[in-house]
This record gives sequence, C-alpha cells and structure tokens, in this order.
Amino acid sequence: MFFSKDKSESKVSIEDLKPNYIETLNNIENVLREGKIYPQANYVEKTIGSLKSEDYEVFEKELKSVNFWGGSGAVWEVYFEDKKLQKKFYSEMIKLIILMEKAKISNSSIRPLKKLFEKET
Repeated sequence: MFFSKDKSESKVSIEDLKPNYIETLNNIENVLREGKIYPQANYVEKTIGSLKSEDYEVFEKELKSVNFWGGSGAVWEVYFEDKKLQKKFYSEMIKLIILMEKAKISNSSIRPLKKLFEKET
C-alpha cells in the first residue's frame, strides 16, 4: 500500500508564490519606510527586484541572508516606537515566513522568530 504525502507538505515553487511574495515584501518595505528605517527598506526593495526579474536563485539567497535574519541591523530586528506599526510589521513578517515555509526555503533559525512574532501580534 502506498501513502501519499499531505499536500501541505509539498514544496511550492517561488515562481508560483511570486504574487504573494511581492505583496508581502512590498508591505514590509512600506512599513519600514513609514517608520523611517531606510537601510532595511532598501534591502527589501532590492530583494523584490530580484524576484521581479525572475532571478529566483538570487532572490532565495537574499531572502535567507543575514540581512534579513541575522544579527544587529537585520530586517527582522527593527523596532518601531509606534505600536500599531510594530504589529503590522510582525504580521507581515509572519506572512513572509509562511511563504518561505511553503517554498521550503526557511531554516531552523527562522522558525522561533515566527513564534516570537505571533506572540507579539
């Protein structure tokens, strides 16, 4: 007897998720710009550019980079004085992590961040 994998566990291509990535990353960039956090906003904009030009290998590399998920100065670590803006940011970051999980491009260091963001929203 053969057992099929649950479809939720199947990898979805970045190309198939492209519209969702663009929407979510644009939202993240907009929140960063609204909060005047320009270096991280510029990096998100660069990542969107890689996706729009369909350079999926570069996009994946940028998305998984320390610029997004590393230490001091990484996108995920930004802080907003405005609590509404902070919640909106966390909400969009959760959406991004979910997209990364669907495309199987997340890593073990990102999973705890999802829980942190969920706790804060």
